[in-house]
Amino acid sequence: MPNAGAQESAQPLPDDIYPELVKSLDRRIERTMARQQASGGWLDAYAIPNVVGSASAFSAMLGAFLAPESIYNHQAGLLEHIHRAMDYLLRAQHPDGTIDNYLTNFFSPPDTAFVVQALGRVAAVLQPRHDAQTREVEQMLETFLRRAAEGLTTGGIHTPNHRWVVSAALARCHSLFPDPRYLARIEQWLAEGFDLDSEGQFTERSTGSYDEVSDTAFILLARMLNRPELFDLPRKNMETLLYFLHPNDEIATDISHRQDRFQSVSVLRYYRDYRFMAWHDQNGRFASVANYIERNHLPDMGGNVIDFMEIPELRNALPAREPIPADYDKYYPHSSFVHIRRGERSATILGDDFRFFSFRNGGAVVEAVRMASAYFGIGQFTGPLRQEPAIYHLEQGLDGVYYQPLRPEDRRPDGNWNLTPRSLRARSNLSHLRSSVEIREVEGGCELTVSMDGVDQVPMAVEITLRPGGKLTGDSLIAATDAPNSHILGDGYAIYELEGSRVQIGPGFRRHNWTQMHRAQPRLEGLSVYMTGFTPLKQTFRFTAVT
Repeated sequence: MPNAGAQESAQPLPDDIYPELVKSLDRRIERTMARQQASGGWLDAYAIPNVVGSASAFSAMLGAFLAPESIYNHQAGLLEHIHRAMDYLLRAQHPDGTIDNYLTNFFSPPDTAFVVQALGRVAAVLQPRHDAQTREVEQMLETFLRRAAEGLTTGGIHTPNHRWVVSAALARCHSLFPDPRYLARIEQWLAEGFDLDSEGQFTERSTGSYDEVSDTAFILLARMLNRPELFDLPRKNMETLLYFLHPNDEIATDISHRQDRFQSVSVLRYYRDYRFMAWHDQNGRFASVANYIERNHLPDMGGNVIDFMEIPELRNALPAREPIPADYDKYYPHSSFVHIRRGERSATILGDDFRFFSFRNGGAVVEAVRMASAYFGIGQFTGPLRQEPAIYHLEQGLDGVYYQPLRPEDRRPDGNWNLTPRSLRARSNLSHLRSSVEIREVEGGCELTVSMDGVDQVPMAVEITLRPGGKLTGDSLIAATDAPNSHILGDGYAIYELEGSRVQIGPGFRRHNWTQMHRAQPRLEGLSVYMTGFTPLKQTFRFTAVT
């Protein structure tokens, strides 16, 4: 995200963003209708039917049909597409009320709950209108939601966030069609306790996906059940997320335990939550995040029209904007994670992970730094993170051993090595390799000192992965012969440039030309830069933002 000054200099948008959202929605409706299949549903990127995506498309179309400001308001042709979509959703629903996620889950209560969240907003808008044109759709929608609620009242889950997604879906259904069984089931899930840790992270630490899912669920639960104390959970998580924002619109996903880990994820997915909580709490920093998203993603935000129709207060003026944090060094010991942010510069450090460091200057992104040695095929570096004065420290100790002959009583008649535990053999020829990385902030960037000692002449390599699409230059670069799209940096510097921003890397070191260490992690996708050496070794290099 830009720094505070950049935010204030951007072209302002009105606090009542709703008319602009309607225009955005209108621009996508033709494409949405064109992509609708003969079945009435929509396909995902793999050309597989997607019920959750179809529910979102249905929600968007109904938003355009109902919005007086839309050019599609009460358009008969659009209503035909809406009918077909609702008919598809009913046909996709199993008799027990659940739906399938064809990529992974079948007869799935959690995926059904995601669909209910999308459709429930529409039902909440339709119910008080008593619109004769949409009466049939409303009845079909009620049938779907009532069936779904039956499945959710007894159905199970897979993951921590599913508890809150299912509970929120039942809370929505209860607000539409009150039933004490829905409330009883919600209380069963809530009684397990809330999985927000002291650092403001849910169990999955999924900053790029399931944190937002949980935030949305708890906001809905707080609203539907009139339990304002539940707002505390998304509030704390969203406060923490302010310190996970990179300068280029992305969220730091390093700590995630789910599929978003190390993925490029935009803060756009949090828009509904930040807009609502900015209004609800009169929180100026949340308002700044919402305003930032509106300025940068308006063409992709038409689907939020239905939210503004359901909650008219979202159109109210937001509180005075306060700067989003952009100058800090935050250490999260429970998550073993550090985020250093200095305006357009951003660096992360992650303990107990192969990808222990990343750096970016604006759009020029060093996706990962890793290190490996050839030591017994176990030399991929990882280590616990600890904080020292002005330094973050990672360390690994590895033992190399050989094994002696078995004692007579431990021998097998068939001599099968694989069925003989190594613990039965005496060890010999012992050696130890110690590796460490020290990371400190310096002017313009970060400095890394890598060390290895204990056994001499062990080949090693530092791997630096750059985001694809940029330009890499440097007089001491040579092409690696054992890996595609890879270079080795000698005793000089390299410049990586992308999206008008640049990062300087170095000084490098090249003592051999082997980059793919034995049994090291496979090379990451992207453009790779390596530095190579032998133990004992101590080398210092920097990542620096340059103009």
